[in-house]
Amino acid sequence: MTQNREKPDPEEVERLRRRLGAPDPRQVEIWRAMSGARRLELVGQAYHLALETTRASERGLDPGVSPEELDRRVIRRMHGDVLPRGIDE
Repeated sequence: MTQNREKPDPEEVERLRRRLGAPDPRQVEIWRAMSGARRLELVGQAYHLALETTRASERGLDPGVSPEELDRRVIRRMHGDVLPRGIDE
């Protein structure tokens, strides 16, 4: 699978920075003190929580959705309209 290597829109990046606000220096220090493995573990946990939340939301919107269609909807919501090859064929 190839990854999209387009540069982010600078205006969109700035809007996101304004929306998120300045990082808390204490939080930055906590993250810097963690090992790379621990940071990766936490990011993975957050990603899986987002997947399950999105899956539950989609099931709530359409309780009769097939497992295959549910997977497609979750991937679209999490990753945008471009699906990996073979997912939507």
